[in-house]
Amino acid sequence: MANKIFSIYSNENYQPEESDHLIIETGNNHICLVVKSRAENVNALEWFTYTDEENQNLDNLFREFVDVSALLGKTYASTTLFINNDCNVLIPSAFFKADLIDDYLYAALGECFGYSTGYDRFPDSKGPVNVYRFKTSTTNYIKDRFEISQTQHTYSRLLEKWLLLKNKPDVLMNIIFYEGFFLLAVFEKGALQIMHAFPYQVAEDVVYHWLNLVKQLGLNSNELIIRISGVIDIPSALHSMLLKYFKNVTIETIQLGKINLTCNQYPLHYFTPLFNLAI
Repeated sequence: MANKIFSIYSNENYQPEESDHLIIETGNNHICLVVKSRAENVNALEWFTYTDEENQNLDNLFREFVDVSALLGKTYASTTLFINNDCNVLIPSAFFKADLIDDYLYAALGECFGYSTGYDRFPDSKGPVNVYRFKTSTTNYIKDRFEISQTQHTYSRLLEKWLLLKNKPDVLMNIIFYEGFFLLAVFEKGALQIMHAFPYQVAEDVVYHWLNLVKQLGLNSNELIIRISGVIDIPSALHSMLLKYFKNVTIETIQLGKINLTCNQYPLHYFTPLFNLAI
């Protein structure tokens, strides 16, 4: 059964226009849709979840999505597809060779069947190259039904935005919370130190990973700036525990001028990672 956990639009009678741009993000158990106008304003957002079993029958799954979606089944000027999974490896550009993609992934993640590969370069030629796998059946199904203008890994897009930020603090940790895992990136003097996804079930799991990483990297927890976003409630037990161990925990800001959504039920920081894909 289609599980639409979030649906937010610019107005009650919202309908996308043919000149709009559609952003699709697929994860292991979710698909998110974001629509932005020609003026780069975000006008609609939908977020679906599904089980591994449901993902085995994509025809039934997408038919259910279309039945309850205001965005699927429409025509768009262009569509961008983002792959959100942890099947990726960051390779220094000086050592990257396109014909070794399979070798990089095999060495880091082992063998895996039913997946295809891709890679993203960053605007700065000195930056890393993100090499990744994506589920072939799901991605091909989407590409057969939409005119995909660009395919990119979600982590590539987020890292690109973070690296381009001006006036970054000396030591910055960006954290994005998803359902059941969080993505973490640490920057020291503007340079990326680590980017990794960690699974978690309870607040103690998150704190353990953070404290362990701070120790391994030799960071000063009092000077470390932690910027969070995604599906985390504020206040909550998890947020309170983070404040107990780290003094400088802030919420990542977004360009509110580009967000044209009527959203009273959910805090906007839930969707900051998706907004970062769109604007």
